[in-house]
Amino acid sequence: MKQVILIGAGKHAVLLAEKIFEDPHLELLGFIDNEAVKLPEFILEKGYKVLGDDNSLVKYRGDYFFHLALGGELIEARKRVIDKIDHFNLKMISVIHQTAYISPTAILGRGVTVLINSVVHTNAKIGDFSCINNGAIVEHDCNLGNNIFIQPYGVLAGSVKVGNNTVVGMGASVKEGIAIGANCLIGACSFVNKDIPANSVAYGVPARIVHKRDV
Repeated sequence: MKQVILIGAGKHAVLLAEKIFEDPHLELLGFIDNEAVKLPEFILEKGYKVLGDDNSLVKYRGDYFFHLALGGELIEARKRVIDKIDHFNLKMISVIHQTAYISPTAILGRGVTVLINSVVHTNAKIGDFSCINNGAIVEHDCNLGNNIFIQPYGVLAGSVKVGNNTVVGMGASVKEGIAIGANCLIGACSFVNKDIPANSVAYGVPARIVHKRDV
């Protein structure tokens, strides 16, 4: 039995907590977040609480496993927390829902999240701390960097490359062979049919760069 602490206590973390409740090999210990965060009643009724903010991570290292549970809208906060995870050398686990399909030839990094009815297909590579959210599809030979967040029902066709710290929005589709750079935001329901350079915000059908991010 692995005792798990979720880093984050928002709605995405609550979703992951439900998955951990279902897994007989995992036991949730609590959450790391701003202590003012209000957990939902069904979590509180089970006796779980926020154990402290991210300065408390060092207190629990060595004895417990961790999973990054901040949502895609907090991609910059995720980057900062990942730096602390690496600095403290925390033990990370991946959370993979039983309804997800992961090809036996796919390669997953550490601390990844693969959620309900999602697909990671043949020879795909998913970097550390990335999230493939509900119903999302990562097709064959895709190569995703670290801290990638594919929102629900996002679709990456074959051989798509995505740079570190990029979010692909809900229901967005990316054409085969496209490269999206690091630190990009792809808007919901967009269709990406051309390469997107790093630090770009792009959306639309087809997706167009609307401005550059100051990262």
